[in-house]
Amino acid sequence: MPDGSLAALITAGGTIAGVAVTLWGTVRRESVQAERERGRLALEARQTAYGELLGPAMQLRVELELAGQRSWRDLDVKLAAVDEHARMVGQRASHVAVLAPELADAARALAAAATALAAFAARNAELKYDPGPETRFLIGEIRAPIDFSAFDARLEEMYQAVEADLGGRQPGGRGSSGRWAWMRRASRR
Repeated sequence: MPDGSLAALITAGGTIAGVAVTLWGTVRRESVQAERERGRLALEARQTAYGELLGPAMQLRVELELAGQRSWRDLDVKLAAVDEHARMVGQRASHVAVLAPELADAARALAAAATALAAFAARNAELKYDPGPETRFLIGEIRAPIDFSAFDARLEEMYQAVEADLGGRQPGGRGSSGRWAWMRRASRR
């Protein structure tokens, strides 16, 4: 007949092994969940950074498209908005470069094109002060036609890089008909 202490030792060993296996499984499951959560948060951070870069880029393009159409009583204000959007594109491009180094070149190229557009507008703006009693702005117009081709090419490169990085994943589980495809279609108009 087996000794009682040997049976207790075997039972205790089995219990400890069972607890160890259960704990290992729990730790492994939690580790996988934590890794998934880190991946999800990183994806959301990149998506946000991409949107925050592309939004001001589109605003810059719209502001310049409008500013170049005619003479404005407040061209100085419009040029200040263009300058601000170009600065935002530069700042946000740096953020994208940190979060997604593989998109750094496309982001920096877009920022350089945005800066070039803003500089072109400032260089080719003809401003004059209106001495009217309530005038607080500078009247003027952009004398040279604005060439968006380089900027549009960099914008398209950025959209392609974003789509490649996200692989069709969009916020809320949307596919290629989501936010990036819509923004891309809007920029082609």
